Amino acid sequence: MQDPITEQNLRAGALQMLREHGSLRYILLDGREVIRGLYFALRDENWGTVPFRIEDEEAFIEPDQFRLRFRAVHTLGDTPVFRWDVEIEGTANSTMTFSLRGIALRPFRRNRAGFCVLHPLDECVGKPLWITEPDGTISQQTFPRRIAPNRPFPYLRGMRWFVAEGVEAQLDFEGDDFETEDQRNWGDGSYKTFCTPLALPFPVELQPGDTVEQRIQLRLHFASSGQVARSLLQPEDTVELSLTDDWVPLPGIGTLLPGDGEPVSPEAIEALRALQLDHLRAELRLDLPDWQHHLQFAAEQARAVQTPLLLVLSFGETVEEQTEAFLTEAATLDGLVQDVLLVKNQTYASPTELLQIVVPVLRARWPQVRIGAGTQTNFTELGRYPFDAEALDTITYAYQPQEHAFDDRSLVENIESLTHSLYSARALYPGKAVYVSPVTFRKRFNPYALAFSDRFAEQPVHLQNDSRLRTPFGAGWTLGVLKTIAGAGAEKLTLFRTTGPLGLVQEPRLPVYHLLQTIQGFRGGRVRPVRSSDKLRCSALRLEKADQSVWLIANHTGQACRVQTPDGSYALEPFELKIV
Repeated sequence: MQDPITEQNLRAGALQMLREHGSLRYILLDGREVIRGLYFALRDENWGTVPFRIEDEEAFIEPDQFRLRFRAVHTLGDTPVFRWDVEIEGTANSTMTFSLRGIALRPFRRNRAGFCVLHPLDECVGKPLWITEPDGTISQQTFPRRIAPNRPFPYLRGMRWFVAEGVEAQLDFEGDDFETEDQRNWGDGSYKTFCTPLALPFPVELQPGDTVEQRIQLRLHFASSGQVARSLLQPEDTVELSLTDDWVPLPGIGTLLPGDGEPVSPEAIEALRALQLDHLRAELRLDLPDWQHHLQFAAEQARAVQTPLLLVLSFGETVEEQTEAFLTEAATLDGLVQDVLLVKNQTYASPTELLQIVVPVLRARWPQVRIGAGTQTNFTELGRYPFDAEALDTITYAYQPQEHAFDDRSLVENIESLTHSLYSARALYPGKAVYVSPVTFRKRFNPYALAFSDRFAEQPVHLQNDSRLRTPFGAGWTLGVLKTIAGAGAEKLTLFRTTGPLGLVQEPRLPVYHLLQTIQGFRGGRVRPVRSSDKLRCSALRLEKADQSVWLIANHTGQACRVQTPDGSYALEPFELKIV
């Protein structure tokens, strides 16, 4: 059997795209994204994505059309559980058809089985579209500008929108009802239209022999003939970086203390101290008997690192009693605590009732401490579970880029969502400082788990671990996050952990550590956001303090590239982070 092709440039008339492991990415018309991604997925009862392998592939490729056939087999461990027969066809008249026929091979509880379509943000946010509902009704809608907490377009069978002057794109769906959600909620850089509306019961129990059939067709409608697309799938040689007009403050950068209370080595303490961090985030479960030990550990680490604490107080049911117990125990911490964030166990976001009890007491005892609230998970929960923030100083939510996709390209694409979540957070809670805390490569919690008790339990370290943190790619991704958060106006962010496999301090020193060491050398300085002509390839930041300045430039790809800045031209190796 011939090895399947993992990546290939394809064309269908005026449309061009990248084929990648069974999916289509960056479907372009004259350099504009029409569709960011079109793929199929099998999600289990806890919304885990089941991997697949490609078999029995056939391909017919011509300069302006193609036809692909293959089989995709989803496996759990070494056991096949579901199989798709797939056909993708692109024709010279700029039409694409993607067909699936699936069959269950083992009993399986699925939350989703079928197509997903990703819509790009730059080309869609705030733009009109026309939705065809299952009964044939057509209505005009708008891609939401602020992040929509609930699905903006439920129950659809088609959608049509302008992609360029005189050009409309049309998607038609068969085999299921579809709906659109705002994936920016979960840190993705896209909207997503997917099969089987979530208002229907799930998970669904599949039995061997159960089938799923779906079909998507994408067509272009031209007001005039002669449309020709230029090839952008082969990138330009040089990425252009240009400076914006505005300077913004450098956000306060901190990190998360480990929750196991394990002592940190003197060498690690020294390395953390050298970063001149804004804060150490420590989390206390005030309903557990050992929280005093964790508070003492956090205070010891903060004093050793010479960094203030950002305390997350997580309350149980006896809120007044736990508040008094905390303040009694924390009486010796005056001056060490900079921020307090208030949450409640087994809730998605801070409830108003908790804030009404705790905030006045904390204000009276610790008037110099900033008080905030929010969620320890995705922006989703901040938008879906609003609270009264009038008495608060700060709002917080966490960020991780791997809710739905796990490859390098998707991680870079998803950085863009931070601009939108920060804009939406300020719109929800005007006048409040916003902290993005913590930023992690993988999620710490799964608030969408089937069992309620699993939704608020932190994931084991091995499920949070991502080896890319320790690579130049990880440092470049972190630079992209910092650049975006600074430009979007976040006041603070908490990055990763102090030590351990999820930590900033490891041996040998990580590229991300050296990146932060350079950035923190400009603490108290200013950031000049930088525009990139290809933000999926390169991110950059310009820092200035007194008479010093520096360019930080990251190549997010596995190919060498050249970058042109106002100060000069630089060659970057694959995944290189250049400091000039």
